[in-house]
Amino acid sequence: MIGLIVNADDFGEYRCVSAGILQCIDAGSVLATGVMANSPLFEELATGLLRRPWADYGVHLNLSRGQPLTEVVAACLADNGVFPGKSRAALAVLAGRLPVACVEQEWRAQIERALDAGLTLRFLNSHEHLHLIPALRRLTLELARAYGIPWVRVLQPERSGWSPAAWLRNAAVALLQGARTGSGAQSPVCIGLAASGRLDPAALEQLLGRLPDSGCFELMCHPGHLDLQEVSDQRLLGYHRWEDECRLLCSQDFPAICSAAGVTMTRFRDLPCPAGELTWAR
Repeated sequence: MIGLIVNADDFGEYRCVSAGILQCIDAGSVLATGVMANSPLFEELATGLLRRPWADYGVHLNLSRGQPLTEVVAACLADNGVFPGKSRAALAVLAGRLPVACVEQEWRAQIERALDAGLTLRFLNSHEHLHLIPALRRLTLELARAYGIPWVRVLQPERSGWSPAAWLRNAAVALLQGARTGSGAQSPVCIGLAASGRLDPAALEQLLGRLPDSGCFELMCHPGHLDLQEVSDQRLLGYHRWEDECRLLCSQDFPAICSAAGVTMTRFRDLPCPAGELTWAR
């Protein structure tokens, strides 16, 4: 038996993308989504999640997109009041210009904003996978224990051709994920890195066809609707195929591909809780 948790990233960043994620939740294909709680739209859009209690929710911890919630991070890192992007954020952490203590304040604020909206949090991951940086990985696991959140995303390298970008991405994931420490290693391995932003039927068949005969896995995906009046970032437009992923996940092809691969949909809440006592510290 192969269990699969289909987890949509980036809920809350845009109304149009969030509407597509909700459509996939209603279709029964997406049973988890990570929220970008620093978004100014978050409180408005979170009401849609509260009306869908059958899905699992977590925080998509963010240091690279939008505005920080805390002044301390804004003073250390933000550029004109917004996060400066993945590379600059990662370098700031690695060079010590952004102390981990400041990141902790920001990520606590993001977690607590989600809790204050009434969400039950089942997992943590991060936007653009910054929680793989060893210091931030340790912080993420500490926050998961502190707030009683049982699962933290675990990535693995994936075969995706021999382009320089794919090679560098896999090398970075192998290096950083190999440095993980503490609890959380029991989390389902996350697949879909190679097809991130461009999941289609062929990529899905290849991903599921490479899985072992048993176990539980998390499929990272990025469905949504596209409104060009709302989304103007050319980098995102060149990277994401939100509508294509949404159509796949809402189509009859999706359950057929999963069934052919021996895959059954599941949720984080249906898994045995990781070993170790979890404590709640609001």
